[in-house]
Amino acid sequence: MSVATPDKPETHKGKPIVWRPTPKQAEFLACPAREVLFAGSVGSGKTDAILMAGLSQVNNPKHQALILRRTFPMLRDLIARSHELFLPLGARFNKQESVWTFPSGARVEFGFLDADEDKYRYMGRQFSMLGWDELTSWSGDSTDAQGQPVSGAYTYMLTRL
Repeated sequence: MSVATPDKPETHKGKPIVWRPTPKQAEFLACPAREVLFAGSVGSGKTDAILMAGLSQVNNPKHQALILRRTFPMLRDLIARSHELFLPLGARFNKQESVWTFPSGARVEFGFLDADEDKYRYMGRQFSMLGWDELTSWSGDSTDAQGQPVSGAYTYMLTRL
């Protein structure tokens, strides 16, 4: 690893380092649990952590990540940030499909679930990673096995993993 100076960015194996996790982001990314929640105030790094979680298997050509927001307009900042993080990795962005494809063939897709029926847009598909940015924006319109309120979209999408 090189030492960074104002005119020379830090590199690793000849490539610039464009992102470093905070301790909380590192803990989130290292967690082996199937479901991991990351809470915090605005600017705490939740969005970057989800984007980087989408890269968890970027060298696996079969990797399919899906990162969700409630509405498509809510995805704009997330997609803009993904350009800063994913372009240096050699990924290509398909604007019409909102999908990044990496040199390995791995894909990170952006989607939305505004109405309950939107979840069926993902019927028959499978993903190796699901990221929910602002999960609390989906209502508790269903119940889990313990009778607690939960988003029906969330429970349905878990079947896509």
